[in-house]
Amino acid sequence: MSDRFEALQALVTVVSEGGFSAGAKRLGIAKSAVSRRIRDLEDRLGARLFDRTTRRIQLTESGRALHERAVALLAALEEAEEAASSASGELKGSIRVAAPVSFAVHC
Repeated sequence: MSDRFEALQALVTVVSEGGFSAGAKRLGIAKSAVSRRIRDLEDRLGARLFDRTTRRIQLTESGRALHERAVALLAALEEAEEAASSASGELKGSIRVAAPVSFAVHC
């Protein structure tokens, strides 16, 4: 993945999860990696994306503008991947099955 994509994904995930730690957990990477991606993005843009305190984060006006566009961009990318995947005619996805524990004991 490109650095720009990873940075936008980190931004969207941090906002949706409500913090850097939760965002890092959701992405499956270290909190320091998420912080670095956001910091690099801020440096590249020359704008702060978050107002940070010890208890919470809040998007700045620049952050809100970028977040809105990043959400749309990532959604469009997912749609494009789904369209390309469905064009191949192969079924893809996951199925979740729930069963009582007693079922597993008897099988």
